[in-house]
Amino acid sequence: SLNDQVRALFHLIENEKISGGVNLVMPEAVTNKEFVKTLGKIMKRPTIFSVPAIALKIALGEFSSEVLGSIKVAPSKLIVNDFQFDESNLTSALQIATKK
Repeated sequence: SLNDQVRALFHLIENEKISGGVNLVMPEAVTNKEFVKTLGKIMKRPTIFSVPAIALKIALGEFSSEVLGSIKVAPSKLIVNDFQFDESNLTSALQIATKK
């Protein structure tokens, strides 16, 4: 969530012992399918089908590999350095993000 990202940045600034790259992601890794399904549920919108990979390849060209690819990352440095997430799972993060 935006709230957790801002808080994480302040946490990093205040803790000079943390160095190098830091993943600003939530602790719960999810697939794109899980993300879309959860977002649809929260927004009360159907998520019946996904965009075919070939359509993304045509529309996005070489950038489609960035959209279709998958990398599992974790906020290891934040967790080891006692950062506490307010929204530690996808449902809570999306509920906050979609409030009007």
